[in-house]
Amino acid sequence: MEAAKHSRGLESFLAYLRDMEEGFRMAQADRAEAEAASQDIFHAIELWETDAESCARLGWKLREVRRRRRIAKDTLEQAGLLVTWIQKNHAVIKELEQILGDMRKAERHAEKRVYIPRTRILEDIREPEPDGGAS
Repeated sequence: MEAAKHSRGLESFLAYLRDMEEGFRMAQADRAEAEAASQDIFHAIELWETDAESCARLGWKLREVRRRRRIAKDTLEQAGLLVTWIQKNHAVIKELEQILGDMRKAERHAEKRVYIPRTRILEDIREPEPDGGAS
């Protein structure tokens, strides 16, 4: 008989929190990279002697970089709310991780459960062994 795995929901929730933190860190790096690339393009426009075609290419490149920055910034705004909560509630999350470990341990124990009779009451109704003898 397959027992329900009650730990799966908690496991999924904790994985979601870890994914949000990782996504937040990646968005921070993406935003910083896009801001640095924007500055490079701004300086190129300011300092280089460029023709109209080069300026157009720089403009298109700037548009691409600014769109990447916007995606990262939106991610930071949205994920930041949960990441702030995660940081404030670090102790709670550690408790949930401990509970998850305990739940998994209990599930493993339930899977391997064997009942050992305390009395001899069941001996007279046991099925005979295949060789024809009783146990």
